Amino acid sequence: MNHGKLGYVKLSHLASEQRLDREAKEIGRSILDIEELEEKGAFTIMSAEEWYLRRGKVSAGVIVGNWLKLTKEKMKKGYRGIQAAAEMDAFFGNAKTPGLLIYERKLGRKIPQMLCGLCLFDARRLQPEQLISLLEAHGHGIFEGIAFQIRG
Repeated sequence: MNHGKLGYVKLSHLASEQRLDREAKEIGRSILDIEELEEKGAFTIMSAEEWYLRRGKVSAGVIVGNWLKLTKEKMKKGYRGIQAAAEMDAFFGNAKTPGLLIYERKLGRKIPQMLCGLCLFDARRLQPEQLISLLEAHGHGIFEGIAFQIRG
């Protein structure tokens, strides 16, 4: 498996604080060479609360800037970009859903090609208009095996 110059950094997961250890163990069981990937900087698991909520506040511009900065740093090290899966529970559990909507609209479909993100959230925690706003920001969605694209 090539994780160097031609590969993507697998920022595999932003997990909620409550599940961080459990998810790290689960991912470690699924990926045979996890320690090697971590040593090479090709894999990271981080706290979603720390990434999204600074001092308990959401700043969409700061979060987007952090993604772009991290992508540039990894590209300078020879990677082609970042593939990330990120739990969005940090927003819901801290009553920051309006901040999530602002962040997603700001990031929207404008993320650079070298940054591929999968936002993981429980649609049942959103009001219908909030869900529609998120889907419009992303331009697509996947629900229980149903994938679709929103034309904009």
